[in-house]
Amino acid sequence: MRTSAVVSTVGSLLHTSLTPLLPITVLPAVVQFNPKTKTVTIAGEDFPYGDHAELRIIATGKAAPAQVAALLPQLLPQLLPQLTPTKAPTKAPTKAPTKAPTKTKTVAMAMEMETEKEMEMAMTLKTTVLCVGKATTTTPSEVASLSSHPCVLPLLLSSHPVPSPLSVTAASSVFAFIRSAPPRTLFLYLLSGGSSALCCLPAPPLTVGHLQHATERLMGRGVDIKRLNELRQAIDEFKGGGVAREVLQKQKRDGKGEGKGKGKGEGACHNHHTLRTLAVCDVVGGEEEGGVGGIGSGPTVLGGEEETQTQTQTLAVKMEKARAIWEEFGDEEGEEGKGIKAFLDSNDSSSSNNINNNNNNDSSSNNSSSNNSNNNNINNINNNNHIVGRQTNNNPSNYEYGPRYKPPTIISSNGSALTSLFSACLSAGFKPVILKSSLTGEASSVGISLTKAAIERGPGAYIAGGETTVTIPEGRIPSEKGGRNMHMALSVGVFLGRKGIKNVEFGAIGTDGDDGKGGAAGAWTRGVGSVSEWTRARRDLRSFNSFGFFDTADVTKTRGLIRTGPTGTNVADVILIIVN
Repeated sequence: MRTSAVVSTVGSLLHTSLTPLLPITVLPAVVQFNPKTKTVTIAGEDFPYGDHAELRIIATGKAAPAQVAALLPQLLPQLLPQLTPTKAPTKAPTKAPTKAPTKTKTVAMAMEMETEKEMEMAMTLKTTVLCVGKATTTTPSEVASLSSHPCVLPLLLSSHPVPSPLSVTAASSVFAFIRSAPPRTLFLYLLSGGSSALCCLPAPPLTVGHLQHATERLMGRGVDIKRLNELRQAIDEFKGGGVAREVLQKQKRDGKGEGKGKGKGEGACHNHHTLRTLAVCDVVGGEEEGGVGGIGSGPTVLGGEEETQTQTQTLAVKMEKARAIWEEFGDEEGEEGKGIKAFLDSNDSSSSNNINNNNNNDSSSNNSSSNNSNNNNINNINNNNHIVGRQTNNNPSNYEYGPRYKPPTIISSNGSALTSLFSACLSAGFKPVILKSSLTGEASSVGISLTKAAIERGPGAYIAGGETTVTIPEGRIPSEKGGRNMHMALSVGVFLGRKGIKNVEFGAIGTDGDDGKGGAAGAWTRGVGSVSEWTRARRDLRSFNSFGFFDTADVTKTRGLIRTGPTGTNVADVILIIVN
């Protein structure tokens, strides 16, 4: 996280409060490799090396590169089994070493281990890492450190907030990574916000163009993230438990011995994979019961009791929610809008029932049946480049649950950010109050309402957090820079200037360090003063150019950008209001 010269009190406190949330602080506390006991501990749960053929780590989201980088010191010993000889010498060497060994054994020294006992203690679980990050926020140092590590596959950089073909490539790579694993693999998924756009598998016959249109349409209409993710889960096979089902499904075995299982004869065999997920929560309500499915649209979240129902019931509920969302916020004017509506309308109970009846077929048969059914129901959709996932094979009898699966464990959240900011304010001599968590709504009105509430309470430091939205009027395309936090700060600045309020300082940031285009985390303000600045502020609000307003020279020192650089975490937004 880059330091920044910030002249405001709120900016300094917001910047400082991010430190305890960084992956380098959080992740080593919840993931430990223990060579002496031959276990890896994940969120307090021990997994013996001997119970698993490999450990495969999947990391997706804005925080993914920083999370993997935080584990690199522990991943170095994972190379030792590949570098040590198959059998150690049983006798001590005739010549004593000229230099005493250092306390820390390096990879080179591993070749010279003198006893079988030493080698046995060094043996660890073979580990491979696949990481998908956001192209515009992954730092050069993260790229360099990950690219040079032998345990880490080539880093995949993808698109956010709107998906692209890179997103399809990333999701396809994750599924291929899972399918290539040997039986009894332990999968650890490091999930963080942004995964919804970074990894996408359009449900056939939809394409990435349809997913792009859906994302832009709903974001432009100011739809909250919960409903956006509910739509995504219906039209994207990576989401809504798609990754979990890929890991846990039983492998088909035929008379030729194909598939993951051993032996001959038809039928399904268990791959005996285990799946655990550690999530950095960026969604409002994510810590509440059932809310974890909103993080990255829930790629490893199964439906609980709903998952034990029939495929028809599960899919029908998902599609019904998505249809209602698209009817309220979607469109049918362009090819993509019509295609999404046709897809949602075609996936009714009868089509789901047909899918369920074919669940004993192999993967290619299922995909062919699904494609034929969809082609009969949906006209004018290009079906040449879609990627087939597992949505058409979701009957619960095809999956292995029990202790091999647990819902995601949240290791950091917006609540963590509010607690950290509370402590920072205490240390600075303030008496902080958390005004509100789980914020949603229009950024401008939310910011002004919070400021009014803080003023009514009197002097103090007031904290809030959540994720607001900015509604773009129909037909208007914002061409300038600035995210919801800068937009909120500018709205509050106009409010303070119009009211002549001089004793309030307001700041808001996105905890990932990137609030919209421009490379700043957010902005702070003490109010817009002069008439000329007030006129410009109103113009920049209308054109969604809040970044431009805060980035210009300010001789009165009443506003500014808050620059943190990419933080390596993503737990939604944090707001601080100081009333003097």
